[in-house]
Parts: sequence; structure tokens; C-alpha cells
Amino acid sequence: MRPSIKGIFETPVYVDDLALSHAFYHGLLGFERMIEGDRLHAYNVAPAQTLIVFLRGTCDEDLWIRG
Repeated sequence: MRPSIKGIFETPVYVDDLALSHAFYHGLLGFERMIEGDRLHAYNVAPAQTLIVFLRGTCDEDLWIRG
């Protein structure tokens, strides 16, 4: 039996341009930015749900995990 999922707490994405991504996530979709930094922005998407936008290449490791 699968569990009932009510949402996802955090979702990270990697982008090449934080300013352009802000224009999309805030300007077009209306997400409010909670954190603004040189390497990431975090947006309040819905109650208890956060979108974290990382600038590609600024984390110790940008890695992809495949299940």
C-alpha cells in the first residue's frame, strides 16, 4: 500500500541565472522570495512548501542521483 502524500517540503532546482529565474518564479508565478543570496534563492510556494533555486556550479557538488 502506498502512503498518502500531502505535499513536498522542499524542492531544489539548479539554474544558470538567478535574476532570470526570479523573473519567472516571482514575476510570472507570483512566488514570494524568502531568502536571497549569491548562490540561492528560496521561495514560499504553498503552505509548508519551499522551492530552493541554486545557481549552478556554486554548491560543493552539483550532482544527479538516479534511482
